[in-house]
Amino acid sequence: MDYEELARNLMQSMLMFGRDKNHKKMTDPLQSEIFVLLYIAKLAKDVTPGEIKDFMHVSSARIATVLNSLEAKDYIERTVNKSDRREIIVRATPLGIAAAEKEANSAVKHIAIILAQLGAEDATQLVRLVGKLSKLKIEIPIICNTDNSIDNIKE
Repeated sequence: MDYEELARNLMQSMLMFGRDKNHKKMTDPLQSEIFVLLYIAKLAKDVTPGEIKDFMHVSSARIATVLNSLEAKDYIERTVNKSDRREIIVRATPLGIAAAEKEANSAVKHIAIILAQLGAEDATQLVRLVGKLSKLKIEIPIICNTDNSIDNIKE
C-alpha cells in the first residue's frame, strides 16, 4: 500500500474541508480563546498558564494574550498561588463555565449535523478512526524522528 499517496490525498481532503465556510466554524475554536476556556472549564480545577500552554502546544505569549482576553470578558480569574507566590492560578468563573457549555453544545450540534450527513456506518467509522488516531499521536513523532521512512512501520 502506498501510504505516502494516501497521506497526500488525506492532506488535500483536510485542506478542502478546512476551506469550506460551513465547516470552518467547527475548527475555529481550536485556535481561539474558546478552546482554552473549554479546557479550563472542563478541568474544573485550578490550572497554571504553563499547564495550558503545554496542553495546547502554543507559546506562552499566545496563552497570555488569550488569558487577557478571557479575563476582560470575566470568563476566567487569575490569582497568585498562596503556596508559591511565583505561580499564577487560573480558574473559570461561573460566566466562563456557562460560555464554555454554550460553545460545547453548539459544537456538538454542528458536528452531529456533519455526522448525520455521513450516515450511521460512516459516522461510526470516522469516530472510531479518529479515536484510534488520538491514541497513536504519541508514537508518530517517535517514528518520524527515528527514521523518515515508513518502511519500518508494520501494517
